[in-house]
Amino acid sequence: MPLTAPASNTHHTPARVFLAVFVIAFGMLQGNPALADKAERVSRGEYLVGLLACARCHTTGALSQNPREGMFLAGSDVGIAYTRYIEGEDPGVVFPPNLTSDADTGLGNWSTPEIVRAIREGIDKHGVQQVSVMPWAGYAYLEDEDAVSIANYLQSLTHQTPGAEEGKPRQPVKV
Repeated sequence: MPLTAPASNTHHTPARVFLAVFVIAFGMLQGNPALADKAERVSRGEYLVGLLACARCHTTGALSQNPREGMFLAGSDVGIAYTRYIEGEDPGVVFPPNLTSDADTGLGNWSTPEIVRAIREGIDKHGVQQVSVMPWAGYAYLEDEDAVSIANYLQSLTHQTPGAEEGKPRQPVKV
């Protein structure tokens, strides 16, 4: 018996088309474990960044409940006061940096291990110890996979160049 097209198009409902696309995409990810692992790490990193509330400091306006639209994790022009709390010395102000993939103001030129080191040890790309405003001492206890997931998520962010940060110091300012 020759093959003929079905009399009606009932076999191509939106649900069936979605299911077919999903099965094909899932099969492609399964065929490339690195791609599946990377996608899972980025998703896990997004979850952890939300859980750790990184955007509260690293998004302009978030501390005042008015985050600047389109500038998620692109740094803040609101300074955060700090001091070396044990010694009560060196008061100053720090401006949370851009965590997007922008090459000039963000993490665009950072490697995954450099980002992980900054998260867990508070040491930047250039080997400089950062002030403890960011709670890196607590983040030191992150599992390796979680720290890498956060780095992968940050690297996946579209670069944002925050105009409000121009002229703002990159390093803490002593008062």
